[in-house]
Amino acid sequence: MSDFYSYHADGFFAEYQALAFEEVHAAWCGLLPESPAFALDVGAGSGRDAAALADHGWEVLAVEPSVGLRAKGESFTQARGLSVQWVEDQRCFARDVFGTVG
Repeated sequence: MSDFYSYHADGFFAEYQALAFEEVHAAWCGLLPESPAFALDVGAGSGRDAAALADHGWEVLAVEPSVGLRAKGESFTQARGLSVQWVEDQRCFARDVFGTVG
């Protein structure tokens, strides 16, 4: 785990988890559709946002390039029994999943 975020994963995890999803994203939470759908969480970090969406029935694909932070986020969502699929990717893979983006 040589990357910056892995090295500081404990601190980042605690920092991110200290803030509620609804608090951080208050400006746009009201724009989410009423019916759950698919969410792609790129830079998923601690899993806070992925967990909040999964709690509301969303299907979530969480992408986090940092091995250490991803391990913490994945453990967090699994411990809560949430169905969040985690992917390690250190490049923009959106083109591979969704076709041309831009």
